[in-house]
Amino acid sequence: MKSNIKSNMKSFGRSKVASATSFLTSNNMLSLNPLPTESDNHADTHCFGKNFRPTFFTELECTVSPFLSSYENTENVKVCTAATAYTNEHGRTYIMIFGQGLWFGEKMEKSLINPNQCRDFGVQVCDDPTDPNRKLGYYPEIEFMPMTMVGSTATIMTSYPTDLQMDTCEHVIMSNENYWDPTQVHFNVSSVVGENYGENPRSILATRLISEVQVRDVSMVTEERHHTLTPEALAQMWQCGLKTARATIKATTQLGIRSALHPLSRRYRTDIMSQNLTRLNTTFYSDTMFAKCTSLNGNAVAQVFTDGQGYYHAEPLVSKAQAGEALDSFAATVGVPNVMVTDGAMEQTGPNSHFQKSLKRMGVLHKTTEPYSQWQNRAEAGIHDIKKKWSRRMIRKGVPRKLWDYGIVYECEIMSRTAKGKDGRTGLERLTGNTTDISEWADFEFYDWCWYWDSTEAEVNPKIGRWLGVSHRVGSALCYWVLTESGKVIARTTVQHMTTTDLSTDENKAKVEVFTERITKILGDDNYVNEQSELEQFVNEDVPSREEVMYGNLYPENEGEFLGLSEIPEVDDYGRQEGMVEGEDSYDSYLGVEVWLPGRSEENQMGKVLKRVKGNDGAAVGTSNSNPMLDTSEYEVQFPDGHVEELTANVIAESMFSQVDDEGHHFQLMKEITDHKSDGRAITIENGYDTSRNGNKVPKKTTCGWKLLVEWKDGSSDWVALKDLKAANPVEVAEYAVANQISSEPAFNWWIKDILKRRNRIIGKMKSKYWRTTHKFGIRVPKTVKEALAIDDQNGNTFWQDAIKKEMTNVDMAFKAGDISVEEARAGKTLVGYQEIKCHMIFDIKMDGKFTRKARLVAGGHTTDPPASATYSSVVSRDSVRIAFMMAALNDLEVCAADVGNAYLNAPCREKIWTIAGLEFGSRAGTVQVIVRALYGLKSSGAAWRAMFAQSLLDQGFQSTKADPDVWIRAAIKPDGFRYYEMLLVYVDDILLISHATKPTMDAIAKLYRLKGDSIGEPERYLGANIEKVQINDGTVVFSMNCVDYVTNAIANLENTIQRDGGADLKVYGTHAGKRPFPAVYRPEKDVSPLLDDEMTNRYMQLIGILRWAIEIGRVDIITEVSVLSQHQCAPRKGQLDALYRIFWYLKCCLKAGKIARIAFDPKKPQHDEALWIQSLDTDWADFYPDAEEPLPPRMPEPLGNSVKVTTYVDADHAGNVVTRRSHTGILIYCNNTLIVWFSKRQNTVESSSFGSEFVALRIATEMIEGLRYKLRMFGIPVDGPADVFCDNKSVVMNSTVPTSMLNKRHNSICYHRVREAQASRTLRVAWIKGEYNQADLATKTTIGTGPRHEICDAIFHNNAVKVK
Repeated sequence: MKSNIKSNMKSFGRSKVASATSFLTSNNMLSLNPLPTESDNHADTHCFGKNFRPTFFTELECTVSPFLSSYENTENVKVCTAATAYTNEHGRTYIMIFGQGLWFGEKMEKSLINPNQCRDFGVQVCDDPTDPNRKLGYYPEIEFMPMTMVGSTATIMTSYPTDLQMDTCEHVIMSNENYWDPTQVHFNVSSVVGENYGENPRSILATRLISEVQVRDVSMVTEERHHTLTPEALAQMWQCGLKTARATIKATTQLGIRSALHPLSRRYRTDIMSQNLTRLNTTFYSDTMFAKCTSLNGNAVAQVFTDGQGYYHAEPLVSKAQAGEALDSFAATVGVPNVMVTDGAMEQTGPNSHFQKSLKRMGVLHKTTEPYSQWQNRAEAGIHDIKKKWSRRMIRKGVPRKLWDYGIVYECEIMSRTAKGKDGRTGLERLTGNTTDISEWADFEFYDWCWYWDSTEAEVNPKIGRWLGVSHRVGSALCYWVLTESGKVIARTTVQHMTTTDLSTDENKAKVEVFTERITKILGDDNYVNEQSELEQFVNEDVPSREEVMYGNLYPENEGEFLGLSEIPEVDDYGRQEGMVEGEDSYDSYLGVEVWLPGRSEENQMGKVLKRVKGNDGAAVGTSNSNPMLDTSEYEVQFPDGHVEELTANVIAESMFSQVDDEGHHFQLMKEITDHKSDGRAITIENGYDTSRNGNKVPKKTTCGWKLLVEWKDGSSDWVALKDLKAANPVEVAEYAVANQISSEPAFNWWIKDILKRRNRIIGKMKSKYWRTTHKFGIRVPKTVKEALAIDDQNGNTFWQDAIKKEMTNVDMAFKAGDISVEEARAGKTLVGYQEIKCHMIFDIKMDGKFTRKARLVAGGHTTDPPASATYSSVVSRDSVRIAFMMAALNDLEVCAADVGNAYLNAPCREKIWTIAGLEFGSRAGTVQVIVRALYGLKSSGAAWRAMFAQSLLDQGFQSTKADPDVWIRAAIKPDGFRYYEMLLVYVDDILLISHATKPTMDAIAKLYRLKGDSIGEPERYLGANIEKVQINDGTVVFSMNCVDYVTNAIANLENTIQRDGGADLKVYGTHAGKRPFPAVYRPEKDVSPLLDDEMTNRYMQLIGILRWAIEIGRVDIITEVSVLSQHQCAPRKGQLDALYRIFWYLKCCLKAGKIARIAFDPKKPQHDEALWIQSLDTDWADFYPDAEEPLPPRMPEPLGNSVKVTTYVDADHAGNVVTRRSHTGILIYCNNTLIVWFSKRQNTVESSSFGSEFVALRIATEMIEGLRYKLRMFGIPVDGPADVFCDNKSVVMNSTVPTSMLNKRHNSICYHRVREAQASRTLRVAWIKGEYNQADLATKTTIGTGPRHEICDAIFHNNAVKVK
């Protein structure tokens, strides 16, 4: 029985089916044998029977009416997407997916398919046996699927798909899965004579539907009438970045996809109901924008409204006196806000003004901004953004200026519908709470060429026009403004794109030319005169010529002036004139500074320092200090949204320093690229190649003439030269070029492919990492408790089960039974304010020789909001650890380490959460468990444990140091009266105590927390390094650090990997019998060996990471080699990987020879020849730096114990990189004879001389010395005199130590004065030494000779020290 189905639908959303078979209650519901699937033109919706398998159910329910009213209706029929299996004559099976159908299942032996539902989706269907041109069947893109006539019905035989077929067979989508409303579909069923289908009047299905097609090209003119919306298309139309376009599509819907018949003989339909907004629970801001020319509609101004959160609305007006009418229109169109903020303009504040009357009538609270405080009105910034965006679009599209009113309305609409901010929502969604639909703005860009019809008769030819935006107040939805050839603007729904094919014909080219000439004549600027006298100062400017647009200065510096839009200055703005005396603030170096600062929003913003904060007595608040970090002066800072905050100078200075590199160069964080332009210098595609001597075409390597518009994360935008942005953000530039179809331009073509290949390698590496986590040491690592137990069953052991039981015993204290049902907990009536969270087990295998299985129960903290308090745990820095070991030897103290068992679980949970117990809970599985302890995985757990342990230490008299909050000190006295500070270092749950008597303190901690018994005592390993007591050459017994175990395991793993690859022994890669990491003649930057594939690139990056950690825990002898090889991780080559293998061979030879790179914590002070500083001992710097003085930290503890002398070696390898000619900085810093800090890094700029590169290195060393001296003082350690700094460049030493020396190279002035001021303050003193004695050579040069290299290593390491038990 056929059914004419009519649906009364109730929408509740959409929910996926976890398993389709869960809806099948008996075997007789399944039909693995083929059954008929009929094509039924009389049904208005698919009907799925026994041979279909549902893949997901919506929550739509329908009432189904049969074709005879005497039969009863079927109630509550579910709507779903379902699959059926079709096998062709060759035995290949396809899974046909039909969306939005009615599910009858076992009730129907055969299934019915509505062919028009498939046609609407773009799948052609022929079910007319009389059609002479096509065979019966479905015509999806992948393969023709034939139907046969069974009686009078076209039928295809299909079967219920099995699980195997669903997983392995190709899926073919036959109809829309998301939307189908049969009442809104109209097809042209009139016969077509003499075209394709012959003259058969019975061919009623000769309907020509234009389906969804691909996006427009860069000119926004396409081969298609309508488009599927892609991020690339939206980014081009809306002039935003790809990231913003993707976020916008994700945050909005596009339900109004248009379909059309051609010739166009009907109006377009709409699927979206307009929304009538009423009361808006928010604040709006409004201001007037003025134009320099009267628009086509006679408008001279526009009233702009914004909520400051991304929503904008513009009302063009004839004069500013109509501001009240604009408010009325805004309220009717958008809604009525609670508060309206404006400036003091009389049109908006006058007691009898229309604006004020409307506000009172609507019950809106009115606020005005203060004088000189434009930032308080967020509409000011909004107008600036609107003008800027419209200006760029107007010039790029060649729009006449007199269409500015349509343009700014369009800009406001797309700005309001663009996803911005951390939440990824549009401004309109934030305002209304409803998901935004952008269908009306997704088909055209402003001023696109289009066809429009003035008649509904198919025979009438279309006319040419220009698209000017959405007509909201004329016609239905999807009705557009169109500029006609006569210069009039009309509203039409019958609008289509002019395709590239249309524009390529001579006839249409002539039409376009005539249209352009007429519009230019009609809309010429001379035809309209702005009669408002107050606007006479804003002269009209001509629209640039096409040549200027293409080759000249496309976007002038003052875009608002060029645009023809301006803002009338407020009366208050004239109060501050040039030459005014501003008082002492005029000389404040912070005033006017613009820097990224922490504001009240979730993300940092660009803030501008306005003025000093004054107290009630008129005095400046805060205390100035020559050291910016100690300056507490308070300033008013204005942020982009207009609000002002008070911040101290040290916060501003810290933000400034964090935004510059080591050489002081400012950097900005790019958000996205939004536009591009080129000038006459840019090479054309025709001239983009040179011919080599062999006759081959070689791309010209140039970026000349191109600029990209970059939006920074601080909200500002800049045009940046392609060469600069390519160097800083190559991947983003490459992706933008591809998306905007300019990758074939010579400026991009020569480098883009290589960059994208590198990107894909990195992505491939990240993808490959997941699969490697399935096994560890060859042992399968489970993902779930169920899988862990199954593995035990397979292996016949209980390893994983025992690990789970052990973990649950430890964490049981973290849970409290809720004593309520899951439904009651979710209702929130009993556990008020609590949030449900999931917990799961994670599994690991320890590298302890026994391959011990480890299980840990963690909470899914990523699903909860972070608490207002800090969320970090205790992580002591590694240089603090080295200082602590050195102080133990210096003050003759004990060292004791311990590990707190289940540390986090000692602290209470800071969040209100509960979970449903899983299998690991045994008999409690499925019950409600309230989490009462700081369970691993919660955002607050680390901070909760840190706070609890910190309170315990405070109770015992310890104080956290400001320089490293995880180093705690407590004044102590030895039995002999020697005063010093005990030190306690915390790294999450590992503690390290330095004291003359460690046992009492450890016992006190053990009473509060469970310390693992085998972890208490002198440390043998800390943070991955081996810790040993040794006797050095003078007989002193000290602690030492090395990485023998770590390096040994790394070498063994690499050798096993190479052998698995079928390679030879690691020795094959060795050189010079392992005397140096790699040959002195090898230059990684000049390596031209083949690029590595994805797998070997992954290995290269892993080996770099292994070696960098080895350096961190002591292998300083390979620091430079690893540093230069690290610069090639994006696209490493075979030769560079071999160089890494050579480093491992070198390490193996060193271990075999006993050269383990042991760093001993030697407390003795170095003996330096004071004659090196005779020249600078009595130097008077008062005339040059009169206030220079090393600042002592406020609240610095009293120095106790023996003192420390800081010694530093500095070097720079000038132009060390033979390709980029960048220099390399190397620094080694000692406290007494203990190496504390080592540094090796490529400089960020190219220096023209060794003088410049050495001064850059010396400045970096100066800042590192100041930081170390600050840390020592905050640890309560006495510091002896200035730091001794050794440099092997005489010119640098002379210029930095002699006050009267002059600097000839100004670009080195920052480094020059930074170092000299440090010497003037007695923070450091610089001396010259010969290059062979400069230990920093080891951190700058790979070409250093073998002999000098070994001498430096012998001076740094104590490889001959004797281990003491």
